[in-house]
Amino acid sequence: MIADLSKAIILYLAPLLALTSFLLNLFVFLAPTVLFNDSVSLASVTPALLDLATNASVKAHGEIDGPSLYVGLLGSCARKTNKEVLFCTTPSFAAVYNTSVLPTSIPNFLTAPVSATPVFAILALLLFAVFLPLFTLSALREKLPGKMNALFSRPMLGSFVAWAGVLSWLILAAVYLVMRMWLGRSVEDINAQIVNLGKGAPQLHAEISNGFTMIWVAQAFAAVPVVCSLMKLHMSNAPVGKV
Repeated sequence: MIADLSKAIILYLAPLLALTSFLLNLFVFLAPTVLFNDSVSLASVTPALLDLATNASVKAHGEIDGPSLYVGLLGSCARKTNKEVLFCTTPSFAAVYNTSVLPTSIPNFLTAPVSATPVFAILALLLFAVFLPLFTLSALREKLPGKMNALFSRPMLGSFVAWAGVLSWLILAAVYLVMRMWLGRSVEDINAQIVNLGKGAPQLHAEISNGFTMIWVAQAFAAVPVVCSLMKLHMSNAPVGKV
């Protein structure tokens, strides 16, 4: 039973998790300027209330009209009121966040990362795009015709697949950890400034958004096929009789 479960994970679950991880990473990379303009972002500034009891700005549960700003790796989407259509900046590696919709009383703490950050992210995505089909075919090589089976049984190809997966995973983890620290500090500074303004503060609240949750889920999913590829590489290179 354990052997069948192990086989099912390697043949079916791991490739499915790899595909899901790739799609999640791609969605977050393109959001909000290309996809999911107001539903997926790395950080956002939205209308909110100032809770005088706790002396902090909190996200509003009701409808409060005001400016909104959603930011990602490639740019931002913004609007001055809830009724307006979102205006998104042109997607670019040298992203610029359109903070002009925010009140002048809030300093421009929210700045885009250096252009190298999205470049590393797209490099990691390309590596994972190579890893995904090669890993899937390698996992299913027993079901492939003779020549294809022999090709995907080569240790050199297994080594390439494993390296592509590991490098992709590490680069994406590094990119989004840096972005989390970068935007996390900006969010704290914005909320602190709003609180310091007191009763006259704009009804806004900055927060880290759901894009990071999607990334952590994607990384957890990607770890399964990456570990499987490393185990296959280890098994293929192990001396006969040893594991």
